[in-house]
Amino acid sequence: MTRLAPLAAALALLFSYAPAVAGNGPSQTVRAITLSEAVKLSVTGNLETAISRLNISTADKELIFAEAEFDPTAGASVSAGKSRTPSSSALASPPIVESDSMRGEISVSGKVPTGADYKASIATSSSISNSDFQSLNPAYGASAQLDMTQPLLKNAGTNAALWKIRAGGIKREAVALSFKAAISDLVTNTVQTYWDLAFNKENVKAQEEAYERAVDIVRRTEAQVKAGALPQIEITAAKASAASWEEKAIAARNAYENASDTLLKLLGSPGGALEWRGLILDPVDTPQEDRAQIDVEMAVQTAIANRPEVAAAKKEVERNRTEFAYYDNQKLPELGLNASVVLSGTRGDARQTVGFNGEPVTSPLGGNAADAAVDMASFNYYDYAVGLKFTYPWGSRGAEARAALAGFAVQTAETRLKIAERDAALEAREAGRSLTNSLKRIEAARAARKLGEERLDGELKKFDVGATTLFATLEYQKDLAAQRAAELSALAEARKASARLSRAMGVALEKNGVELDVKDIR
Repeated sequence: MTRLAPLAAALALLFSYAPAVAGNGPSQTVRAITLSEAVKLSVTGNLETAISRLNISTADKELIFAEAEFDPTAGASVSAGKSRTPSSSALASPPIVESDSMRGEISVSGKVPTGADYKASIATSSSISNSDFQSLNPAYGASAQLDMTQPLLKNAGTNAALWKIRAGGIKREAVALSFKAAISDLVTNTVQTYWDLAFNKENVKAQEEAYERAVDIVRRTEAQVKAGALPQIEITAAKASAASWEEKAIAARNAYENASDTLLKLLGSPGGALEWRGLILDPVDTPQEDRAQIDVEMAVQTAIANRPEVAAAKKEVERNRTEFAYYDNQKLPELGLNASVVLSGTRGDARQTVGFNGEPVTSPLGGNAADAAVDMASFNYYDYAVGLKFTYPWGSRGAEARAALAGFAVQTAETRLKIAERDAALEAREAGRSLTNSLKRIEAARAARKLGEERLDGELKKFDVGATTLFATLEYQKDLAAQRAAELSALAEARKASARLSRAMGVALEKNGVELDVKDIR
């Protein structure tokens, strides 16, 4: 019965690691997941990324706010009035003049990309008076008026008028590129975490295999003790070793479950919030060797050309230069071209009045309101004015300082662009070296593991015939476990280094099948 105890313990341990019930505590659900599925879930479900996406929505609204400055404004007004005025003229008839008037107007005002402000309006009016000298009574009027002010120095031209829109559009692109960089980081982190999980899964198997070998050594030791080849104390040493490997297997299982939780955090909620409890991810893809030749110089050039961080830094330079051009323009004095054109027409019920010579007079402008509108449209009656207005602030220190600050911002953005390009190049170099070294580690670790297996097999055969000690056999077993772990680690590190290289080169999304057009990001 004593001989079967270690074997029973091994079987119990193996059953405890069955997928249906993984780890300690309540029953857990194991869900198989591929690398491509993990990447897709992280891109669509990551909660931190959902927050970052709001920055793009904010930039969209800021751009609309800037564009709204050129939205026209429609206006309408109507008024009615009555006046009763005593006359001081001896010619007045009657001595108290009363009149009733009504006026209506519709207008459109706004701003054009050249910086000019405009207002166009059409108005109609009517009035009736008790004055005997009013030749048109009631009288009808119609007018069309256009007023415009065009800056010629300060605030002149599209560079000054459209700078907010241009800066807003550039900012929107920069924010979208920053979001793309964040998604690239997320995908890379997901890939690396997936391979960490895969390593931990394989490490659980390796530790379980080591435990099984330790149990087998206990059985072999008991056989040697029974045959009198070893003292009884060796059984204790063998069981102690088996217990140690059991502890390592349990620790490996715990590390695997922790790695699963780490990946779950990146995926958001792949199965719904209620499925978080007890969910363990099972990576079904295994790390494969990538023997492609690494061209570090090409990787550096690709990184500088493709990295969204570099593109975003370029956009920041462009945006700051746009702002500088505007604030540099604000140092100029104001010179405005003012123009106004009024077309008018007047008609009314013509009645006979007495002129200054005592003869009866009838106004030639008899007609109705429609006739007044026709007169207005005929361009026969007009009033126009053109003028210049110049303003110069003494000591424009505020504008000079603001332009200087904008210039400093341009220099800062240019420096950050150089930093982004430098970091992209160095990251690509480091990732390329890391991948090359990882591939070399795989070869060395695999060779060491194969030799370790051969040494342990030979040592076990010697142990069975009493040609070696238990201590030496256990040491070989320990060495083999370390060599197996090193091989698994090298495989995982190679895939992680490949993911880092893809990110450094700015091709992480394309390589993992993620389509993300900066212009379409919402």
